[in-house]
Amino acid sequence: MRIGTRRLQFGLRSMMVMVACVALLLWAGLLYWRSRQITEIFGYSDQSQRSRAARKLGPESVPTLIRGLRNSDVMWRIESADTLRRLGPAAAPAVAALADGLKDSNPRMREAAANALRAIGPKAEAAVPDLVPLLRDPKMELRYTAVTALGQIRAHPEIAVPALAERLTDDNLYVRMMACNALGAFGKDAAVPVSTLTKSLDDPSALVRLRAAEAICKVTTDDAAAIAALIDLLADESMSIGAVRVLGELGPRADAAVPNLIELLRRPGEPNIGVIEVLGKIGPASRDAVPDIMRVIGDEQPRTRLGAARALASIGPDTERAVGVLIGLLADGDLGVRLSAVESLGVIGSAARAAVPSLVAMLQDENELVQRMAGDALEKIDPVAARDAGIQ
Repeated sequence: MRIGTRRLQFGLRSMMVMVACVALLLWAGLLYWRSRQITEIFGYSDQSQRSRAARKLGPESVPTLIRGLRNSDVMWRIESADTLRRLGPAAAPAVAALADGLKDSNPRMREAAANALRAIGPKAEAAVPDLVPLLRDPKMELRYTAVTALGQIRAHPEIAVPALAERLTDDNLYVRMMACNALGAFGKDAAVPVSTLTKSLDDPSALVRLRAAEAICKVTTDDAAAIAALIDLLADESMSIGAVRVLGELGPRADAAVPNLIELLRRPGEPNIGVIEVLGKIGPASRDAVPDIMRVIGDEQPRTRLGAARALASIGPDTERAVGVLIGLLADGDLGVRLSAVESLGVIGSAARAAVPSLVAMLQDENELVQRMAGDALEKIDPVAARDAGIQ
């Protein structure tokens, strides 16, 4: 019995050793295959071929790519950095090697390393001290890449923010523009120099002025100067879309822009759905825009009707003048428009009693969401009618 047990134990151990050996051989084969695959990628003469092949690599290739960053052939170094860029945050183990790449004698390699760190994002915070010196590089491309990388990493504001603030006066408008973006990305907790950003509101480039205003609104609530700059940009056809977008992000804080937004809405041409949506986000302060919003609520485009209905809902009780129009939208062919009209009537409340019969009828709608929202609106408009309709 003992001999049989020992033979069994020996057999099991032998099997385990064999399994371990096979696993090691498979792992070594995988590493070899990946190494060959990377070697083949760098061997392609055509950039598009290299890019397609590199996209097939996964995080398990990072150790091999790190070795590629230290290769004596500069093209290997550049291609390794570029492949790591495509891996994004999964390439975080390569941060130290990429930081070394920022000091490479070849400017293309320095740019490739900075781009890879940008793609890695916050996990690349250890590289910030090495990125900051690139902000003063004579080559515009390197300064631009370093600025965008710092904005994506958003770490070590004590050294990154002052260095980025210096780039607000860079000779290149795109570097200045991205410096505004990067400073805005740090938010309210990074002691961003608002006074310096405010100077950029007078930048010769409207693009920079727009980004500066947006950044100021992100780093402080004392943004009257930024909002004034955005209002000025509404008159610039090439910048008005961007200014409208930023004002929408501010919501009620942008109430000073309402008269200018109404003026923009009245311009000839297709209804500006972006402006309508922003007026809704500003809320009750947009009450003077209600007649203009009502004029476009019958537009042939469902998105315009939907945006108008939502804006009226957000503006609130002051939209009671729009009740008749909203009742008409309850029969709209677009589900989203009908739901927004229901929501708007509920926000208006008791002043929308004329809509009660239509809302009661909607309780029988085949769509359960329509039934539920119609019931909610009824309870806000006329609780007695809602109870009589069987809403508990």
